[in-house]
Amino acid sequence: MAKERKFERIVRKDGKNCFVEVLDSAFELGKVRLDFISYDTNAAAGSRQTANIGIYVDIDKFLAFADKVRTSGKEYTKYCNANPGYQKPFFSSMGGVSSKVLKAKGTPRADGMGISRTISLSASKKGYFLTAKSGPGMEDEKGLIVPKYKEPEQKVSIAFDHDTLMELLIMIDAMK
Repeated sequence: MAKERKFERIVRKDGKNCFVEVLDSAFELGKVRLDFISYDTNAAAGSRQTANIGIYVDIDKFLAFADKVRTSGKEYTKYCNANPGYQKPFFSSMGGVSSKVLKAKGTPRADGMGISRTISLSASKKGYFLTAKSGPGMEDEKGLIVPKYKEPEQKVSIAFDHDTLMELLIMIDAMK
C-alpha cells in the first residue's frame, strides 16, 4: 500500500478577507499551485469561504515571472500610475479543466463547458494586484482553456507592495 503524502504549506500571504497560499503538492508535476481563497468573516463558522480558486503555473514560466518582477516590476507600476489608461497586465497565465475531463471525472458543468482559471498581476497605486479568476471556458485548438464569460463566477484579488510580493515569489523559488 502506498504511503499517503501530506502536503506542506510553503507560504501564505493575506489580504483583506482573502489570502493566497502555496502548497508543495504540484512541484513533482513541474508546476506551482497557488490557492486563492476569499471569505466573509460575518458568515457562520464553516460557511465563511466565498471563493476558492486553484491555479497551476508551469515552474519555468513562474520563475521567469518572478525574475521579471524583481528586475522591472517597480518600473511597470510607475509607468501604469503615470499613464492611468494603460491596462495591460504585467503577467498573466491561463489554464483550467476541459469539459471532456470534467465529464470523465463525473463532475460536468450544467452548461457543458470547461472551467477556465486565470492569474494575472497588474499595477495598483501602492504596488500590485495579484488576481485569480474562474468561470466557464472552452478548449481552443492548442488545448488551452479560454475564458467564455463577461464576469467570472469567482474572483480573488490581493493587493501587494513590492517587498511582500517578492517574499511570496522568493519562498516559492526556494522550495521548488
